[in-house]
Amino acid sequence: MTPDIAGWDLEKAVLEHLEAVWVEPDQGIWEVRSEPRQVTYSKVMAWVAFDRAIKSAEAFKLDRPIERRRTAPIIIRANVIENVFDPTRGSFVSAYGSHELDASLLLLPSVDFLPPNDPRVLGTIAAVERTLVREGLVMR
Repeated sequence: MTPDIAGWDLEKAVLEHLEAVWVEPDQGIWEVRSEPRQVTYSKVMAWVAFDRAIKSAEAFKLDRPIERRRTAPIIIRANVIENVFDPTRGSFVSAYGSHELDASLLLLPSVDFLPPNDPRVLGTIAAVERTLVREGLVMR
């Protein structure tokens, strides 16, 4: 498969924008009617964007302004783990400084943010099951 150069140009532009805004608070995906906050899902999706762009650049041997972006996923992951993992609860939470859970936390292993057998992921899954599962359905 050959790379789509126009697509790569767009991806680089998106990454450039994301570099500047990933640290900003936002509303997340749940239509929360509160002030913007540092939402876990948003941070993890920023990590995904950088991680996948780097993998694409390597797989297709695309030009290398990606080199300066290699640190972004490392910084984002460390930031999320430091600010979103609640050691007393043994799980990740929905936003920095929050004690709430949300269903999007179940995506952490699915996007390879952390492996499924990581104790923090297992603790998050158990906490979501205890807190958000009702009659076999997960509340958001």
